[in-house]
Amino acid sequence: MAFTVLVTGLLPYDSGKTFVGRSLLRYFRSLGYRVVGYKPIAAHSAWFQYETVGKSSEQRILVGHDAYLYWEDLNREVRIEEINPIDILTTPTDFHQNVRLYLSMLENFVSQACIMRISCPRSDGSYVTEHYIDLEQLERTIPTLQLKLMDLAEKLSPQPKPITHDQMEKLMNNPKPVMCADKQLKILTMKYDVVIVESFNNAATPTPLSAEIADKVLVIMPGKALVYDGRRYLQTLKILEQTMGGKIAYATVTQQIVELTKPLGYMKIHPQNEPSENALENPEILTP
Repeated sequence: MAFTVLVTGLLPYDSGKTFVGRSLLRYFRSLGYRVVGYKPIAAHSAWFQYETVGKSSEQRILVGHDAYLYWEDLNREVRIEEINPIDILTTPTDFHQNVRLYLSMLENFVSQACIMRISCPRSDGSYVTEHYIDLEQLERTIPTLQLKLMDLAEKLSPQPKPITHDQMEKLMNNPKPVMCADKQLKILTMKYDVVIVESFNNAATPTPLSAEIADKVLVIMPGKALVYDGRRYLQTLKILEQTMGGKIAYATVTQQIVELTKPLGYMKIHPQNEPSENALENPEILTP
């Protein structure tokens, strides 16, 4: 079983998880370990991260900014599905006078989901990939984006299955995608020495297994990473899970963990243009 580091963020956005995850990849690689970066669930905006539309068209598979960077760090020697089984492309709704409705929709991640990819590993090493497109959200989005997204949908392989907004919402809340992500995580832990799992936003864990097998957990914020023992982190998650009525672990946010659990220590993060093992101070605290 691989040594697993779970990288989470304290802030809902821009904590710096991917920068730290990619720096850790370089650090463990410099020590001679076989290491992989894993983004089980990713989301990206077709408007704010428009380059992902082009990259997805080129690769004929929906892929976001962070997963693409990990893929390049691995010299494109793995399939995108291996390091990112679930990906969601969001699109902002076009403005139509009602400011409150417009802002409320922009604050709701689910309401902006337009295209989704689910890639599930098979026992023979291949993957079953499915793309879905919410035609209602496509119609609601910014007109200048619509043609670009329609062109993307034509290039994706397999072609996206058209669904309604209600169906998209049910699909995102379905346990199947998370089960696929955890199944792939198990495969990676048998293939590599070190697996770096990056969560999304400020979720305490992206999937249940990500927390269950974590040896160390990092909570990232600008300039600093709190370091937790994986077992202690999981115990706190389970306590919070009970107080939330048995909700799955990834409904918890890291703030709740930080308020309840004392870290083992912390690492300083130095500002740099590119990820590097030198960006992390005292990474030895994570060494297997």
